[in-house]
Amino acid sequence: MVNIHGCEFCRDHMMESTCEVLPLTGHCKRCRDHNVQCNFQSRTVLIETLYQNIMTLRTNLALKEWSVKEWEERYNHLAEEFNKMKDLYGQIYEIAYNNSSPSE
Repeated sequence: MVNIHGCEFCRDHMMESTCEVLPLTGHCKRCRDHNVQCNFQSRTVLIETLYQNIMTLRTNLALKEWSVKEWEERYNHLAEEFNKMKDLYGQIYEIAYNNSSPSE
């Protein structure tokens, strides 16, 4: 996840907007790659950031679940309408068939 604050190394190199924290380490990927001491965030801020990311993901998931439910309801409604029309056409066909057959 991208963090807008960034660590000192990333700020000094004007890359703070792409400073990425490695989960559960409290260090950024770039500092690890360059083998420098990282002062990314305190654990409290890290936990808060992770919590916010989790809540954002949960919100997105809830919205997608709601959207799926809405489409399922729409599909079920259309399926009911289709079945009603199929039954009505069946009745119309029977009436037309009975009226066109020769009476004995």
